[in-house]
Amino acid sequence: MQKNLKASQSPLLVANLKGSSLVGSTFVFLLGLSLIGPAPVHAGGQFYTVGSPTGSTATLGLSADGSVAVGVSDGVAWRWSIGGGYEALTRPDFRNTFHAAVSADGLTVVSSLVNPDSGYNEAARWSPGNGWQFLGGLPEGQSLDSQLSSSWAVSGDGSAVVGLAWLPNGRAEAFQYTDADGMVGLIGGLPADSSRASNVSADGSTIVGWYGGTQDGQRFDRRPTRWTNGGDADLFLGHVLGEATATTSDGSYIVGGAIPPDAFDQRAFIYSDATGWNSLGVLDPGSVFQRSFANAVSDTGVVVGWSGDLLGFGTPPTGFVWTADDGMVSIFDYLTNHGVTVPSDYPTIASVTCISADGRVLGGQATNSSGNIAWVAVLQP
Repeated sequence: MQKNLKASQSPLLVANLKGSSLVGSTFVFLLGLSLIGPAPVHAGGQFYTVGSPTGSTATLGLSADGSVAVGVSDGVAWRWSIGGGYEALTRPDFRNTFHAAVSADGLTVVSSLVNPDSGYNEAARWSPGNGWQFLGGLPEGQSLDSQLSSSWAVSGDGSAVVGLAWLPNGRAEAFQYTDADGMVGLIGGLPADSSRASNVSADGSTIVGWYGGTQDGQRFDRRPTRWTNGGDADLFLGHVLGEATATTSDGSYIVGGAIPPDAFDQRAFIYSDATGWNSLGVLDPGSVFQRSFANAVSDTGVVVGWSGDLLGFGTPPTGFVWTADDGMVSIFDYLTNHGVTVPSDYPTIASVTCISADGRVLGGQATNSSGNIAWVAVLQP
């Protein structure tokens, strides 16, 4: 039984690829409930923190224009805006509420929480005035350790939700939920290998994630996968160990982490049908155990994620920004070059987890001696 794929193990902050299996995140989310005072929307050259330092918090998603951010802090899913401040959307639940995403229009939030009617942890969708709608599980599904399904992303208008749901054979299956069709598995039947839909393009045309399998006797717990316009699973990089995490609004570019042919460890990548697979390298190529992972991509082709040594022998994980012109640079250098000053009491930005469609707003997780903090940065025009 593949309980190592349990929904609460998120690769969004730091994912570690080792050998032929993907190890879960080594960074936990932390979210405090206090917040910085409101400021004008899109005030350039600003760095905002959401909450107080704690063990588990991060900004995990942004609306298309960056005006709305979502995340999870100490098991609380929240919604925040520069002008409106912080709003807790759930009660604290470390075990079941671990991820959040927001629609491009900023009006719909998805997460996972316990349905009081079923007693199961379920994928759920929230909108103002309507509260939480629980999405249940697959028609052929079955709970595993009280986990029935989990939401990972939502389309631009909030109409389509994607994630994973559990099956009677102990496997997880990628799903898409719409009001018209309900929850539909993207693999079908009772597949022998698990899968997850980790993101969906704003226009709903492209879903990306991972799908396990075996090829020529080699086992792959996760392989980068996409589903286009309701089609079958497409292993667009072939049989390589890794996963796809995000895509542009129209699905034309896909990012994630995978082991390329010229490296023995995970590298962030960007892919398009036109240009193929581009491995983005690492911040410190002199470190033997350096890895990188891409979390998000703007519609302008800016990729964000983390790069570092998870084993503790070299440079620790640090957030990066990659552009076609400048390659991979540290988040500190990128923010400085765009008029944003990071407070001196946050010496480490471990990961950049999200970016607005226009590339002007970024979010992620910063760290100091007191713990982690969720942040949002708005670049100067």
